[in-house]
Amino acid sequence: MPHRTIDFEFPGKKCTSLRIRSLEKALGKKLPEEYRELIKRSGAGILSLKNSFLTFPYDGDDSYELSVEQILGNGQTREGDPNDLVDYGRFLADEYEIPDEVLLFGISESGMHEYLAINYGLEEYPHLSVLYCDDEAEGPEGIVKIADSFADFLNLLGPHPDYVDEDEEETQEDKNYVHKRSAQGPLVDKLQRAIQLTPTPGLESHIRRAAEKTTLKVRKISPELFTFLDLVYWALQHDAPLQGIEDVAGNKPDSLDELLTHSFLIEEHKAGFLCSVAPYEIWWNTRVDEGSLVQKGDGFYLNQDVVDKALEESL
Repeated sequence: MPHRTIDFEFPGKKCTSLRIRSLEKALGKKLPEEYRELIKRSGAGILSLKNSFLTFPYDGDDSYELSVEQILGNGQTREGDPNDLVDYGRFLADEYEIPDEVLLFGISESGMHEYLAINYGLEEYPHLSVLYCDDEAEGPEGIVKIADSFADFLNLLGPHPDYVDEDEEETQEDKNYVHKRSAQGPLVDKLQRAIQLTPTPGLESHIRRAAEKTTLKVRKISPELFTFLDLVYWALQHDAPLQGIEDVAGNKPDSLDELLTHSFLIEEHKAGFLCSVAPYEIWWNTRVDEGSLVQKGDGFYLNQDVVDKALEESL
């Protein structure tokens, strides 16, 4: 049977069968064949939104939704995120007191509060079945079998609701939504406060016009994205400048991506401004490397000439 192709936004390191055997020896467990092949081909890693979403019956809900963020594999991801099934997997297993009868392999979008494991020794479930584990539930109620095998689990993975096929042209409906969120979606309090602290009249209008020139789901860099982020950061640096790239897209409450995900939010959607991690990081690194974003005593500051250009381009 052919192996299903799984796409990773940030893959780990491909490896040989010898490396797989080394991982298995360290774990004391033989991996399912489909998992072995996945790690060999890709290193596993951070999943693409193209195949990161599944539903299953749980807690009275016939279609409980789970977004799978990462499948552990070999080495770090190409962005430097921990990803090793042995080193990182063992650390998390110890930290969250995961029993040795299962093997942690998947982390959800909500973190380790919801994780996935392969069964090796729990008698209530089939050998090598894939289990959903709710860390906040007590007892067996928090464990649900979602697939009889790792191969079946991979076949369950479908597109995330926020996934946009880059090969498909943006529809008029998409454009209408981008206009509506940009014009009407409220900004989070922190961004509103920061805008009011700047000396720039009409900055919120500039930011909203710049947002409208971006796409529904930003997955690539563009001049329009840079203009938008320049204006947003110009506001933020007047309140609390970021300390480094770890504050740009680090799943922190006040990180740049979190602020924008929760801004421009309208009723029909679960998130506001939608953008992958990579474009944020490329914007930051580009501005730092060219000397436009400069570290000072209490954080990084964007040069005035960059801001002036962004204001002109957002008219």
